[in-house]
Amino acid sequence: VWMATDLERRRPVAIKRIREGARDPDESRAMFADEVRVTRGVDHPRIVKYLDDGSDAQGPWLALDWIDGPDALTLLRALQRPLDVPAALSLADDLLEALGALHAPPFALVHRDVAPANVLADVHGRAFLADLGIARDLSRPRAKGPGVARGKLGYLAPEVLQGRVHGVRADVYGAALVLWELLAGRRVFAHVPAGDERTWHFVWADRPALRDVVPEVPARVAAVIDSALHLDPGARPSNALALRDALRDAARRDGVTASR
Repeated sequence: VWMATDLERRRPVAIKRIREGARDPDESRAMFADEVRVTRGVDHPRIVKYLDDGSDAQGPWLALDWIDGPDALTLLRALQRPLDVPAALSLADDLLEALGALHAPPFALVHRDVAPANVLADVHGRAFLADLGIARDLSRPRAKGPGVARGKLGYLAPEVLQGRVHGVRADVYGAALVLWELLAGRRVFAHVPAGDERTWHFVWADRPALRDVVPEVPARVAAVIDSALHLDPGARPSNALALRDALRDAARRDGVTASR
């Protein structure tokens, strides 16, 4: 992804291209074409906005709004500490609003790659969901055959890694992981061993309770986040907006106000 200048509007934009040296150029082009098609069809204030697309001597490109601020992963690394609860809840509220819109008609998509690197925060503290590169139509339970899971390993829901049919609750799981990290200042799986046991932990190991790691997080808010990380998707909030509403209610009862 490159920063560029829109010469007509005199403003910065983001230009996304296929990474040079891709292992499978044909598959990369096909995936990029899917991303362009999906991104072109999505328009929501909390989702990074499509501007244009085309092709030149270097290959296809996709132009997107430039978000003037870091992604959540970069933000945590820069701060070297957890976010305070009001700020984390504000970012989560924006993220869940974006996912709620993405999941519903007319888009009806599951993102499949909800992770800190794909949550961008601008200088006003607003969050934007980025990268629809592997999003899929909810009417299609699987985009590839069994045994193929796309996304970032540490953020894939257990049912995805098991090759089971999955839907919006997998994105709910990813959003809860992002919020957990914002509040804890570290990954949920920070101490998972490398090697063959790693995937086993992602699928079967109990997730640490948030308050066991960060006792300062209010009890009701922590309980909602923990519920969204349940190994059984049926025990999680039913969709992104249900998680957003549960967090809002928990914050109100805990006496916390989200703040940018």
